[in-house]
Parts: sequence; C-alpha cells; structure tokens
Amino acid sequence: DPTNVRSLKTALKQGEKGIIKGSKALLTQISNFMGTKQFVAGDYITGSDFVLYEAIDRCVKLEPKIIEHENLNQWRKRIQELPTLQKYFSDANSTINWPLNNKMASFK
Repeated sequence: DPTNVRSLKTALKQGEKGIIKGSKALLTQISNFMGTKQFVAGDYITGSDFVLYEAIDRCVKLEPKIIEHENLNQWRKRIQELPTLQKYFSDANSTINWPLNNKMASFK
C-alpha cells in the first residue's frame, strides 16, 4: 500500500518516536493478515517469516512493548524456539545483539 510506504518514510524522518508511532499501524495490519496462522504463509515456516521477524525485532528493540497483538507475540515465540536458532538467540556475540544503526545514525 503506497500510503503505508509514505507513512513509513515520514516516520523515518521523525526519528525513533516517529518509527514507533508508524510501526504500530503496520503491526496491526500484519496481525490482521496473519490471523490464526502459525507462520506468515500458513502452517509452515518460510523465508518470509525470517524477513518479517527481523523487521519486527527492530521495532521491539526501539520499544519493547510495541507489539499489542497476542498472535504476533506467539509467532515471535515460535521463531525464537526453533531448535536450529537457539544458539543464535542465546549467544551474546550474535548479530541479534548488534546496534540497529551505524555510528552516524541519529538514533541507535
């Protein structure tokens, strides 16, 4: 939806607070789309789940309580509990713990 893209661009210009505000509406749309599905495409995990997880995780790093939808919280939990990703999520040196932006960004 072009409106969402414009809204996100506006949010990015407003910095961290703008991103948090703009992300809430997008999270609601994602929640509505996913409904009761276990993963983005249905009952099986796909690459889309990982791309979406990373995007939502960035929002959570900015505002830990940003997700107001239980289905998204449960979906994130399913991703985090995948056996092959346990080391990634538990390793303090993993990229999951790196800053969101480089040193020149207005917020980290």
